[in-house]
Amino acid sequence: MPVSAAALQLGLNPRWKVFMHPEFLRALRTVLGLAALGALGAAPLLAGPTSSNPFGLGVALGGGVLGDVANASLTGKYWFDGTHALDMGLGGGVGGLDLNADYLWHNFGVFHHRHGLALYYGPGAYVNVGNAFGTGIQGKIGVDWLIQGRDHRPTPWEVFGELVPAINIIQGVGFGVGADVGGRYYFW
Repeated sequence: MPVSAAALQLGLNPRWKVFMHPEFLRALRTVLGLAALGALGAAPLLAGPTSSNPFGLGVALGGGVLGDVANASLTGKYWFDGTHALDMGLGGGVGGLDLNADYLWHNFGVFHHRHGLALYYGPGAYVNVGNAFGTGIQGKIGVDWLIQGRDHRPTPWEVFGELVPAINIIQGVGFGVGADVGGRYYFW
């Protein structure tokens, strides 16, 4: 049965038929599986600035990559230790649904030990479905602020801003740069 017929049979709007596409489902399983394995496999390594609360969830807003005009996403970050983290996002915008994951290094010494400020960077990958299916590689470079209280003790809040250069490698080759700002709350 064609994908569009299956989507209609399930009562889905035909615009959402792309989410039933086997390529999308395979890519979704791969990205989510790798993210889960990375997060679960790193639990014994926790010792970083968020060792009591290694996982945070939040929201990121910004201009998307490769033609996606606006983007809002749910973002998660899991700290492996004091400098390494897995950053994940699930969001949507004008161009469709985006899934991404990045491995990040944090350098807290760049800003001369300002409380909680870090430069971060790292490689990653993304999957985009919507107007057209696309996947590719991306990188992130940004500034994190792990907010501290007046007594310089950590709070569970983080604010960040980042640039995201990306290269689309499936469904046409393209290059773009996005930018995001957001925040997370660490509770696990």
